Amino acid sequence: MNKHNKYIMALLSVIIISFSSCEEDDTKPANNSTSTNTGANNNNLNVGGSMSAIVNGEVVETNNAAVNVFGVGNTVSVTAVNKVHEDTTVKVKIYVPLDSITGTYSHSDPGFNFSYEVVTFNNESGYTYTRDKESEISITSYDSIGTIADTVYYRVVGNFEFNSKYWANGDSVDVRDGEFDFNYRIWW
Repeated sequence: MNKHNKYIMALLSVIIISFSSCEEDDTKPANNSTSTNTGANNNNLNVGGSMSAIVNGEVVETNNAAVNVFGVGNTVSVTAVNKVHEDTTVKVKIYVPLDSITGTYSHSDPGFNFSYEVVTFNNESGYTYTRDKESEISITSYDSIGTIADTVYYRVVGNFEFNSKYWANGDSVDVRDGEFDFNYRIWW
């Protein structure tokens, strides 16, 4: 073997030995997350919820209500979306503050609001009932249910009632015996 081939063989040997000594985990990031859960287990730390109510005399309920956190507005909302006709969807949305509080409030109290929106066809937004608006939102339970790393999970449970009219034609909506139960998360 000439000198040139010996150097190539030596270089290949060093490369092969270097790669074979690497462990599989070397390419994976370290898992530095810590979990401290004040709930029963991490399985209950899901974001989402349920909502039910009697809307204009008909029972409406959903077990897959959407939850959105608005940090700038210091609020969280839970939204039930129901298709009431082939081309019409109704959105019932409740806003509560990110502050863990209980009690009875109206849409005019800071951080609280209620929205009833009718969306027709394929529009992204519809028309909202806002005239002569009256509402009552009762928070019966608002608890921290666990943390994972720097993320805190909360569960909010309560009741609501609402009535209002559509500004353009005076159509009214009457929402009674409403209940909501949802989880959200926020990280600091």
